[in-house]
Amino acid sequence: MVKQEEKTTFSIQSLKEAQQFESLFNKYAAASTNSSRDPTANGFLTTLYSHCQEHCGSGRLFNAVIDLEFTYLFMHMDVCRCAGIWNERFSPKHPQADSVLHDLNKFSGKMDILCSFNSFAFRCRSFWDKYLGIMILLYEEEKYDQYSKGLSRKKAFRKIATEWSEISPHFRTSLERTVVDLSQESRKNTILSKEGIPFPSPFIEMLLDLIESLDIVRTAEAHGTGMLRKWSLSTLPLEETRDFGLINHWNIANTFMKALRKTLLGQVREDL
Repeated sequence: MVKQEEKTTFSIQSLKEAQQFESLFNKYAAASTNSSRDPTANGFLTTLYSHCQEHCGSGRLFNAVIDLEFTYLFMHMDVCRCAGIWNERFSPKHPQADSVLHDLNKFSGKMDILCSFNSFAFRCRSFWDKYLGIMILLYEEEKYDQYSKGLSRKKAFRKIATEWSEISPHFRTSLERTVVDLSQESRKNTILSKEGIPFPSPFIEMLLDLIESLDIVRTAEAHGTGMLRKWSLSTLPLEETRDFGLINHWNIANTFMKALRKTLLGQVREDL
């Protein structure tokens, strides 16, 4: 009797599989967002897998980064979907009524936008819990369980990270760029420092404040009567709708994702 091959859940078991996964993942991401991957992503996962196999005691860091990459991609897909629907049905070249209740096509488009922004709010908040967790894995891995089991991830992160003497300048400069962008100052007239926002203060509080601003939306959608529908189903101009303001949080996540990749690749080079 031929023994049936045991079925297992998905995991990457070798460098070859890591290369195959990254190739397919990049193709899927490009097709799903109609855009090429950022240069910091090219070869990133394969390089990180090889590094973790040689220098990490477990696959926890690599698995955490893979999971973050998934969430980051799904956020990108949400944003692309909202932008595409808006351009196709609600841009200034398309006549707008005073209500979406008179046209099924318009109503359906608005519902699709609401669906995507609702998903984005939850995914983006998940992104930050995972991101802070990866920072802990980088700088104090033994405290990760304390962080992940905390009733408040933000409070747990603050307590743990305050004890660190330093973090990568890529994290600090990312926060500085974010603050400049949100203040709508001209990059041409703003000189960004090479070291970025000082750590631990005010870096930790400023980062957690950014996450808190997202929590206002996420909490209303998860535990209240909702907030996004008031804007997504309206016929207000794009610049007046707060749902599309969530794209600012995509830009922030995008900046920090690049910083994480640069930080991890820098660690790889240091260990060579």
